[in-house]
Amino acid sequence: MTEKQKYKKTLAACYLGFITQAIAATIFPALLIAGLLVLSRSIKGSIRK
Repeated sequence: MTEKQKYKKTLAACYLGFITQAIAATIFPALLIAGLLVLSRSIKGSIRK
């Protein structure tokens, strides 16, 4: 068995982990900003009433 065959599943798991981390690092701040914008609009709307 060669070294590449031994670690094929491990490498696939590492790459999948990198992809998952990249998605989480990108989506969370975007959702946070969107949530803050919605919250600030609702607060401004409730103050005006």
